[in-house]
Formats: sequence, structure tokens, C-alpha cells
Amino acid sequence: MASPSRRQTAVKPDEGMEACEGVQDHLETLARRGGREMLSSALNEEVEAYLGRGCYERTDAYRGYRNGTTPRRLTPGTGTVDLYVPRVRDVPVGQESFASTILRKHPLAATRSTRRS
Repeated sequence: MASPSRRQTAVKPDEGMEACEGVQDHLETLARRGGREMLSSALNEEVEAYLGRGCYERTDAYRGYRNGTTPRRLTPGTGTVDLYVPRVRDVPVGQESFASTILRKHPLAATRSTRRS
């Protein structure tokens, strides 16, 4: 009687490592993309709450207007994430200017403003 042949199912160490690295890279990319989308939507909601209206909406109470975005890089624990932070301009006199509670001002912008004083 012939003995059943054994199948070799072992994966070479190099191939297994490459596969793990590929999966980890893909997961990191997904995590960064999800983090970017969550932060972007939270920042936009924050601007909507400040202005009292959504994009392209008009109200009688004027509180300023959106003025594009500013690119910014944020580095949480997983890696660097590129963001576009919304800007608000032309705020009426006597009204506090827009400042995000989610992201603090860029450290270099804070030092530049103190030098001018």
C-alpha cells in the first residue's frame, strides 16, 4: 500500500513578511484616510456652528463667511495626515474671531503673531 503524500503548505519566510507588510500598509492607509475624513467633517461642522449656516446657505444674521482652506499636516500616532482646515473671514466688529476647538493654531503662526506685537 502506498503511503499518502504530504502536501508542503509552508510559506517561505520572505513571502509571509511581504504579505504582512502589504496588509499593514493598506490598514495604515485606510486609518489615515478615515482619520482625515473624520477631522475634515468635524472641522466643517465647527465652522457651520460658528457661522450659523451651512455651505451656500444665507441667513439674515451675518457672522462672516468661509474663505477657502489652509493646508496643514497633522501627525498623530499612526503617521502624518494632510488636512485642509477651513478659514473664516470678514467677521463683524465686536464678534470673537473663529478659532477651532478641535485643532489648536499652528505653533509657528502663534510665534509669528507674538513677534509683531
